[in-house]
Amino acid sequence: EATTLNPEQHIYQKVCQTDGCGHIGYYATSDGSIEAQLEGGTYKVASFDLADATTYDNQAVFTATNFTYTRTFSSTNWTTWYVPFNLTLTKDICDKFAFSRINNVHQYDTNDDGKADKTVVESFRQNAGVKLKANYPYLVKAKSDADFSMSLSLTNVVPALAETNSIDCQSVDFSYTFTGTYARMGDSGSADTDPYTLCDGNQWLHFYRLSPMRHYLTIESRNVSSPSTAPMRSIMLSIVGDEDTTGIVKLYDEERKSSETYDLSGRRLPAG
Repeated sequence: EATTLNPEQHIYQKVCQTDGCGHIGYYATSDGSIEAQLEGGTYKVASFDLADATTYDNQAVFTATNFTYTRTFSSTNWTTWYVPFNLTLTKDICDKFAFSRINNVHQYDTNDDGKADKTVVESFRQNAGVKLKANYPYLVKAKSDADFSMSLSLTNVVPALAETNSIDCQSVDFSYTFTGTYARMGDSGSADTDPYTLCDGNQWLHFYRLSPMRHYLTIESRNVSSPSTAPMRSIMLSIVGDEDTTGIVKLYDEERKSSETYDLSGRRLPAG
């Protein structure tokens, strides 16, 4: 019995092939490993465990009474987050993990040669009460070595369909696009136009491979007469403020205050 998607009921099914059987089983996953029950017009499963960095291909609509997402971090640096469920941040979650939302990208000419040689991705930290959207590129990090193991236990979750969504912003010269993936990606290549992802050290670098439930950055020139991008020698992440449920951003958060120094004229001094 092969598992197929019923496009009208938006659920996976197996149809009994035995003569006279007629039984149809319904499932939440394309491999038919989790059975779904129709209750009050809604397909439901008792529990659904989603492991990070695994291929996700869901096209079924169902409710998981008990939903668990697990992830293991290797450092306390920022990394990318692209998952198929909404998450309302609580104090308990924020005590162990930090989340941020990409807001803008800026380029700088640090050696005054008229060409951009430093790119900064700016992001707003998300505070307790904020609802993170499914299928949307965010950033995440463990706050301490003791928090490398993440296990989120949620109730009545409707897992999102597997979609490749993106966010983008533009400058006069370039377009910057952050795209989520639920499939494993191979070598990105090393050209300036090839994808980058956020790596240890809070730098955006080309990658050898990229796990599912991550997102990547592509940079494209908007100048038709000069289609190649400027050399991207340095692409760094900067957390520039805190954002709460009102959408109001408080700039100069504690992380920024501890890492930046200004003179009496309000000019930021170079690092170090």
